Amino acid sequence: MNRVARSLLSLIALCQISSWCHGHGTPIFVSVNPSTGQLVADNGFDPGVLLPVTGGGFADSPGLAVTSQFVGLAFDEMIHVNVVQELMFWDGTNVVTATDTITIERPLGPGSSEVDTYVVDAFSGYQNGMLWGIFDSSPTWHADGLYVLESPTPQPGIYGVVLQLDSEIHVASEPFLLPLVYDPQATLGAVTVSKGIGDLQQAMVQLSHADFDRNTAVDAADLAVWQRGFGILGAARVVQGDATLDGVVSGSDFLAWQVEASDHAETPAATLAVPESSTLTLFLSLLFFAFIKGNRTSCAR
Repeated sequence: MNRVARSLLSLIALCQISSWCHGHGTPIFVSVNPSTGQLVADNGFDPGVLLPVTGGGFADSPGLAVTSQFVGLAFDEMIHVNVVQELMFWDGTNVVTATDTITIERPLGPGSSEVDTYVVDAFSGYQNGMLWGIFDSSPTWHADGLYVLESPTPQPGIYGVVLQLDSEIHVASEPFLLPLVYDPQATLGAVTVSKGIGDLQQAMVQLSHADFDRNTAVDAADLAVWQRGFGILGAARVVQGDATLDGVVSGSDFLAWQVEASDHAETPAATLAVPESSTLTLFLSLLFFAFIKGNRTSCAR
């Protein structure tokens, strides 16, 4: 029996003893951009609907699926899901601070995971490590996690969870919004829900263009991406080292990374001295020119 069949049987068994199993709406489709190697999450799906569950709380489990075997994923590639930022909430008029908590539990299925549950509230930040599924080249690969609103008396409105897909083989996807609607009195019409989703999307934290590997940090790993992409002269993407969005990976992108890296620098420990900004700038500039010189020397040979 293959992994998909085992997962489906497990899901059916769970439905028999729990009340939260219901339709998931349109799934999120996963593919790979062939020119950049970046995961792509098509989030043009219906919003999830939070419904009562046994024991209290409200839950939904929208699908996360691969549409075909031609999407660019590798056999046995592990797809992880990350939480990018704090929980957002739209109260029917505006995006306001969320007062409730949503937990995300990993799907049923094989494979080990560093994290089995994410806790997302108004104060949580970037969270990673949860395995969502292992692509086995099936024509349709599907996995469902469980989203639970941890409150006996939640506020009606739309809860916004910002997610990201990741793997060890491909570049992490851009963050995308998972809207979860709690509307027990059915007072929010389709037009109102659409407006709320639009407002939540506007409130999403935007990743820096110098965050080339899209992991929400601007650091040495991004410099390595820029080095690999240096010299691309047209149609370059952010994930290839184009921080200035001009389609070229050049020294200007290094300087943009330098500014962002300085802004994001943190003190490793209280006992360690942090170099002054002028010293750091000089070091990074020397590193850049050494790289350029090395490139020219190798080309001359």
